[in-house]
Amino acid sequence: MGLLGAAALMTQTTEAHHYVGNYKSDMTTIKGRITEAFFGNPHGHIMVKSGGTTWEVILGSAYDSKKKKLADQLKVGMSVKVIGWPHFSDDMKEILPASIRTSERLIEMYRSTSDR
Repeated sequence: MGLLGAAALMTQTTEAHHYVGNYKSDMTTIKGRITEAFFGNPHGHIMVKSGGTTWEVILGSAYDSKKKKLADQLKVGMSVKVIGWPHFSDDMKEILPASIRTSERLIEMYRSTSDR
Protein backbone atom coordinates (compact mmCIF):
# COMPACT_ATOMS: atom_id res chain seq x y z
CA MET A 1 0.00 0.00 0.00
CA GLY A 2 1.40 3.38 -0.96
CA LEU A 3 1.57 6.50 1.17
CA LEU A 4 -1.68 7.87 -0.29
CA GLY A 5 -3.48 4.59 0.39
CA ALA A 6 -2.31 4.58 4.00
CA ALA A 7 -3.39 8.20 4.44
CA ALA A 8 -6.83 7.42 3.02
CA LEU A 9 -7.19 4.43 5.35
CA MET A 10 -6.19 6.53 8.37
CA THR A 11 -8.75 9.20 7.41
CA GLN A 12 -11.52 6.60 7.12
CA THR A 13 -10.64 5.10 10.49
CA THR A 14 -10.56 8.51 12.16
CA GLU A 15 -13.87 9.54 10.65
CA ALA A 16 -15.49 6.27 11.73
CA HIS A 17 -14.17 6.66 15.28
CA HIS A 18 -15.31 10.27 15.66
CA TYR A 19 -18.35 10.25 13.40
CA VAL A 20 -21.19 12.16 15.10
CA GLY A 21 -23.71 9.97 13.29
CA ASN A 22 -22.81 7.29 15.85
CA TYR A 23 -24.88 9.14 18.44
CA LYS A 24 -28.64 9.28 18.86
CA SER A 25 -30.40 12.62 18.33
CA ASP A 26 -32.41 12.27 21.57
CA MET A 27 -30.54 13.19 24.73
CA THR A 28 -30.34 11.14 27.89
CA THR A 29 -29.25 11.88 31.46
CA ILE A 30 -26.96 9.78 33.61
CA LYS A 31 -26.08 10.40 37.25
CA GLY A 32 -23.22 8.68 38.99
CA ARG A 33 -19.66 8.81 40.28
CA ILE A 34 -16.49 9.26 38.25
CA THR A 35 -14.42 6.06 38.46
CA GLU A 36 -11.70 7.05 35.97
CA ALA A 37 -10.55 10.28 34.33
CA PHE A 38 -8.25 10.68 31.31
CA PHE A 39 -7.55 14.01 29.60
CA GLY A 40 -5.01 13.05 26.90
CA ASN A 41 -5.08 12.25 23.18
CA PRO A 42 -6.74 11.16 20.99
CA HIS A 43 -9.58 12.30 23.24
CA GLY A 44 -10.20 12.47 26.94
CA HIS A 45 -12.94 10.65 28.76
CA ILE A 46 -14.37 10.06 32.17
CA MET A 47 -15.93 6.78 33.23
CA VAL A 48 -19.14 7.28 35.21
CA LYS A 49 -20.72 4.44 37.19
CA SER A 50 -24.48 4.86 37.20
CA GLY A 51 -26.33 2.04 38.94
CA GLY A 52 -24.82 -1.16 37.62
CA THR A 53 -23.61 0.42 34.36
CA THR A 54 -20.35 2.22 33.63
CA TRP A 55 -20.56 4.88 30.89
CA GLU A 56 -17.69 6.36 28.90
CA VAL A 57 -18.23 10.12 28.63
CA ILE A 58 -16.25 11.48 25.65
CA LEU A 59 -14.58 14.80 26.50
CA GLY A 60 -12.77 15.84 23.33
CA SER A 61 -9.11 16.45 22.57
CA ALA A 62 -6.38 17.05 25.12
CA TYR A 63 -6.32 20.66 23.89
CA ASP A 64 -10.05 21.08 24.55
CA SER A 65 -9.74 19.47 27.99
CA LYS A 66 -6.85 21.78 28.90
CA LYS A 67 -8.67 24.87 27.59
CA LYS A 68 -11.74 24.02 29.71
CA LYS A 69 -9.54 23.02 32.71
CA LEU A 70 -11.40 19.72 32.94
CA ALA A 71 -8.63 18.00 34.95
CA ASP A 72 -9.21 20.60 37.70
CA GLN A 73 -12.99 20.16 37.61
CA LEU A 74 -13.58 16.42 37.10
CA LYS A 75 -11.97 14.15 39.70
CA VAL A 76 -12.32 10.44 40.46
CA GLY A 77 -14.94 9.95 43.16
CA MET A 78 -16.99 13.05 42.29
CA SER A 79 -20.73 12.77 41.71
CA VAL A 80 -21.80 14.10 38.30
CA LYS A 81 -24.90 14.50 36.20
CA VAL A 82 -24.23 14.12 32.46
CA ILE A 83 -26.75 15.20 29.83
CA GLY A 84 -25.90 14.19 26.28
CA TRP A 85 -26.31 11.99 23.25
CA PRO A 86 -25.87 8.24 23.79
CA HIS A 87 -24.24 5.98 21.23
CA PHE A 88 -26.64 4.35 18.75
CA SER A 89 -25.52 0.89 19.80
CA ASP A 90 -27.15 -0.02 23.10
CA ASP A 91 -24.18 -2.34 23.71
CA MET A 92 -21.83 0.67 23.76
CA LYS A 93 -22.29 2.63 26.96
CA GLU A 94 -20.81 5.81 25.51
CA ILE A 95 -22.20 9.34 25.64
CA LEU A 96 -21.25 12.61 23.96
CA PRO A 97 -22.01 15.21 26.65
CA ALA A 98 -23.86 18.48 26.14
CA SER A 99 -23.12 19.31 29.77
CA ILE A 100 -21.63 17.87 32.92
CA ARG A 101 -22.85 19.11 36.30
CA THR A 102 -20.78 18.70 39.46
CA SER A 103 -21.76 19.89 42.93
CA GLU A 104 -19.80 23.08 42.23
CA ARG A 105 -20.47 23.99 38.59
CA LEU A 106 -22.07 23.34 35.24
CA ILE A 107 -19.56 22.53 32.49
CA GLU A 108 -20.90 23.19 29.00
CA MET A 109 -19.44 20.76 26.49
CA TYR A 110 -21.16 20.46 23.09
CA ARG A 111 -24.23 22.42 21.96
CA SER A 112 -25.05 19.81 19.33
CA THR A 113 -23.48 16.74 17.81
CA SER A 114 -22.16 18.97 14.98
CA ASP A 115 -19.91 20.82 17.49
CA ARG A 116 -17.76 17.74 17.82
